[in-house]
Amino acid sequence: TMGRSRHLLEPIDGLAIHGAGQDDPAFHNYSRIMPNNTRPSIYMAYVNIQNLNTTYSSTWFGTLAKNLANYGQQADWLLIPQIGLSMTHCSTSGGGKQSCEEDVAAGRYDHAISQLAAGLRALDRPVFVRIGYEFNGEWNGYKPQPYRLAWARVTAAVRASGQPHPVAFVWDASCGARDLDFAKFRPENDTNVDWFGINVFG
Repeated sequence: TMGRSRHLLEPIDGLAIHGAGQDDPAFHNYSRIMPNNTRPSIYMAYVNIQNLNTTYSSTWFGTLAKNLANYGQQADWLLIPQIGLSMTHCSTSGGGKQSCEEDVAAGRYDHAISQLAAGLRALDRPVFVRIGYEFNGEWNGYKPQPYRLAWARVTAAVRASGQPHPVAFVWDASCGARDLDFAKFRPENDTNVDWFGINVFG
């Protein structure tokens, strides 16, 4: 149950909320064995910004909405999606793979961002969005300055799109990366960051 608080989607009364993933079968298996008062409230899902440039966007959001609806909605249990938006493995003209945060920052993925905003609106529920999650991980290859600019471009566009429910943006690092200097990736405007997240592996 969510109430008014200082942060978007902050649980009331100091309660913790937890979620599960990383796909629907795994979430289903975990959720069904949990007692009603300890079921996961966060549903993990992942999408690449490059895919949102295509008709795949409506298919992906449609599938997500259907999966969420399968779990119903009760007064004491609102399932909130947590969308991991990656900017990696973007095709290049040479056929290679690379991160594309520079292209996002330069506006070459503005259509994808508008598709993201439309998809979030269609979900008709609160959402957490992790933009370029594990931003400092060498496996992603993000560069600090274009990552910061890409973050600003995505958050500004989504917030200007008239979302009917809160969209909380999560700036998510990994403590398993070689580079632990998080600050150089920090978005310039603190109001663009609703939550700080950290991933712990191993």
